[in-house]
Amino acid sequence: MSTETYQIGGCLPPDASSYVVRSADGELYKRLRAGEYCYVLNSRQMGKSSLRVQTMKRLQTEGVACASVDITELGIQQVTPEKWYGGLTKTLINRFGLQEKFSFRSWLNEHRDIPAVQIFREFIEEVLLTQIPQPLVIFIDEIDSVLQLGFKDDFFALIRACYNKRAENPIYKRLSFVLLGVATPGDLIADKDRTPFNIGRAVELHGFQLQEVEPLARGLETYFSNSQVVLKEILDWTGGQPFLTQKLCKLVVSSASVFEPLQPSLKSFYPPQPPFKRGEREKEWIEKLVRSHFIDNWEATDEPEHLKTIRDRILSNEQRAAYLLELYQQVWQQGKVVANNSFEEGKLLLSGLVVKRRVGTYPVIEVYNRIYREVFDQDWIEQELAALRPYSEAFRAWVASEGKDESWLLRGNALQNAQVWAKGKNLSYQDQQFLAAAEKREIEEQIAQDKFDAELERERKDREALEKRNLVLTEANRKAKRQMRFGLGVLILALLGAGISGILAVVLVIEANRQVDSAKIELDKAKQETQNVSQLSKLGGELYRASKGSDAERAWKQAALSFEIQDYELKQAMLLSNISIAYLELEQLDEAKKAVSDSLKILENIYKRNSLDYSVILAQALNNKGRLFTAQGDTQGALSAYAEAFDILQSLGSDLTSINPAIQVSFREIVESVYKGFIWSFLNSKETGSNQKNLRKVRQLIESLHLTELNNFSQLVTFDVNPIQIDQIDSQAAVIYPILLKNSLEVILHLPGQPLHHYSISLSAQQVEKTLSKKSSLTTNRVYRNQKELLDTSKKVYNWLIKPVKTKLNKSDIKTLVFVPNSSLKNISMAALHDGEQYLVEKYAIAVTPALQILEPQPKLQRPLKALIAGVSEPVQKFSPLTYVEKEIEQISSIIPSSVLLNQEFTSTALRKELNSSYFPIVHLASHGGISNSGDIFILAGDGKMISKEFEELLRSIKPEKFDSIELLVLSACNMIDNTNQVPFGLSGLALRSGIKSIIGTLRLVNDESTAKLMVQFYQEWTQPNVTKAEALRRAQLALLKSDEFSHPYYWAAFVLIGDWR
Repeated sequence: MSTETYQIGGCLPPDASSYVVRSADGELYKRLRAGEYCYVLNSRQMGKSSLRVQTMKRLQTEGVACASVDITELGIQQVTPEKWYGGLTKTLINRFGLQEKFSFRSWLNEHRDIPAVQIFREFIEEVLLTQIPQPLVIFIDEIDSVLQLGFKDDFFALIRACYNKRAENPIYKRLSFVLLGVATPGDLIADKDRTPFNIGRAVELHGFQLQEVEPLARGLETYFSNSQVVLKEILDWTGGQPFLTQKLCKLVVSSASVFEPLQPSLKSFYPPQPPFKRGEREKEWIEKLVRSHFIDNWEATDEPEHLKTIRDRILSNEQRAAYLLELYQQVWQQGKVVANNSFEEGKLLLSGLVVKRRVGTYPVIEVYNRIYREVFDQDWIEQELAALRPYSEAFRAWVASEGKDESWLLRGNALQNAQVWAKGKNLSYQDQQFLAAAEKREIEEQIAQDKFDAELERERKDREALEKRNLVLTEANRKAKRQMRFGLGVLILALLGAGISGILAVVLVIEANRQVDSAKIELDKAKQETQNVSQLSKLGGELYRASKGSDAERAWKQAALSFEIQDYELKQAMLLSNISIAYLELEQLDEAKKAVSDSLKILENIYKRNSLDYSVILAQALNNKGRLFTAQGDTQGALSAYAEAFDILQSLGSDLTSINPAIQVSFREIVESVYKGFIWSFLNSKETGSNQKNLRKVRQLIESLHLTELNNFSQLVTFDVNPIQIDQIDSQAAVIYPILLKNSLEVILHLPGQPLHHYSISLSAQQVEKTLSKKSSLTTNRVYRNQKELLDTSKKVYNWLIKPVKTKLNKSDIKTLVFVPNSSLKNISMAALHDGEQYLVEKYAIAVTPALQILEPQPKLQRPLKALIAGVSEPVQKFSPLTYVEKEIEQISSIIPSSVLLNQEFTSTALRKELNSSYFPIVHLASHGGISNSGDIFILAGDGKMISKEFEELLRSIKPEKFDSIELLVLSACNMIDNTNQVPFGLSGLALRSGIKSIIGTLRLVNDESTAKLMVQFYQEWTQPNVTKAEALRRAQLALLKSDEFSHPYYWAAFVLIGDWR
């Protein structure tokens, strides 16, 4: 054989003597003969196209109709779907030899009114499967070239649809597709709202093995007596990589003529050298060839391109390059790294630089071969890392946020280093934007720091002024008396000296009057300020004596805080507004009306109308006006006042940090009061024909309020003018909006395809909260023996929320109840409501969400599932051991592939690292939870308490440009939905705020053993086909409810699903 035996690059012809048959040949042929869909997705120059040619030849000899399409033939530059699918269709007509049997132009005219992708589907069914009676296989090669087309999702979705059509149309069983290219299945359909490409069998295409390469050995036999030794050395360098192996074989054959001279004459050495051992000459000679033709100066000798292709694939995407280089560096340094199926790992494998192999029980990735290891060494890694942006990670995150997340902007030395690096470089527009934004932010922060320092100084002065507040009246009186005495003296002198100078006397009289008037104004202001503070404090006492303790505390607190407001008019408006609130609580409406009118009158004349402080106090005063109208029975007047207050709040903007702290204290209360007043006025409006319109607005208001609460009132969530409907989310779910107002419990029911339904229970907020508190207490107490009292309380709440619409729910075939609760309603288990015969969970799956508008119309859950599980079973910081946690983790891990952090391995640092190294749709934390002495909610890690702030920072550290949002977070610990702090739903609410779609948490203390059983049962149910998270939780709760040991609600009712229930 000559050097022509070996072919470097390109597709080998069907009769190529050097074609190496691998295990993939047999597997692909066997699966296609069985009618399966297959895909061969691997790095470049691994022999995919040659495998296709050989497989087609073999299938065609057995009567299978085959056609191949190289996607690059169809074009990718500015090609329209019509032209692309037209080219694909004509190619298949030619390859299957249908030109004489079928007029494409006529057929196309008959179908011109439907989309291009549908035309192609019709072509498959009406032409290919009709004209070709035998089995047919379509090979789609170079599929990676189609990934940049905007309509590629439709194409791969069509292939999946053809596979699914087999269930209803048997002719589709004759059709199979084979996809070949440099991609992963996840690349094929990128749209997260669509079902992923999850059909077909993956055929692994490995490198050449020594036992497979006999065709290559034949080409060496002519030149080498020990060709097997030579071939073994070749494979030792190439690792069996097909392109490199063919290339090195060809090089060895072409260089064979200079091989013998390498054998030195033993006589030339003195003292005599021992003879070469078998294979040593070949080993040394081949190494020299490899180094001179592959490794040394490789960028110049890499023809045809191979090593450059690998380099370019790693470095082409700068947003990803740093991650790939860091992962490769880890592999290069350690030799082997346990595979974790991360996004970066998949992209590194597709470059061809590394390969996945099984070592023992674990798959590992390692550098593919010695040539790659020598070329892409540590020096190369460091060189390429240094060439990347020094701020690449921050830049990627900032770009991913569309330039909105300023937390990624550089500061201090990092910014200075970046500016030095950027000097003289031709930066992209986005780089220039990023650095300019960082510089602007640093300047603003310096100004803010200066302002903060000035504020500290002002506060110091304010405190000094506050300490002197008791001297205000005394000083004002003294000054006034002195000025009046002076004025009187001047007047007397003027009168006495009138005969001397009449003009001078007049001037002195005018100045004296001015001094007296100025003193009186200052005195009046001081008296008015003290009078309003005293009045509010006095009203606090009246409220306290009227058994309105919380209202009394509020009045006293506002009186004290008023001294922190420096603007006199704003301070008086604030005091009068709070005085009107106190009178409203005491039901002294005339006094309340006068106070709110005085407050509004002052606000009308204030010049600082564009300040946040002014707007908040104005909204409060208008809200008081609305309350006054409500108390007087004027619903339309109330609606108008509340609407004005609501509009003012909506106009505040997103940055509320500059509100005066004295006003900020009441901001939450003001917002809640405005929203609830607005809701009440809509529900009680008698305007003809406005019922459904008003109910829709109430639903929007409730969701807006809840999302504002979820954001801890740091920003007001705007009114959603196009709210999502339950029909768009789940046609078998009903949404219940209960909202507790001062004198009633209002409920709105949202059913698919039906008008909103409203019902009301006339109860005071105090009555409702007392009942809810009792229910929660009875459910928590597992040793309480009076089951009747527990059921009676649960039935009372059931009668409020469910009984009025029981018939409607039954008629609507509802499977899931979704509650959007406020106030204390968030603290109770809806699953444990009782109708006198059964618990609510026995009939419905149940979920809770702050708003439907946080949900996506279509869930994005990707199967198969993968979980990150972390837990603490050993005693930590005086917390008792949780003996069932290990069993819980072990059994869940047997159901779902999992990575586990147990006990000391479970730290916030380790958890953060795992979450940022691989995508986990599920995160499960099993440990202690509770509320610290400082009132902060926490979950216990192996190294101590992880408090809420740290927990939220950890969740927000997950880089959205790398990974999708976590699909499900399970907090298998106590008090994970505690509502006593500022964020609704406790740690679960923080998770929801951080973008996690679904959370399972607990309302209170839970039992170690029953929790483990419930969690394991949940995963067993959820992994069943077509079972939602809510239904899986329901089944798990029922398993405990029906057991002898754990039937009490204490064991199962505390678990609540928050967010997306699907």
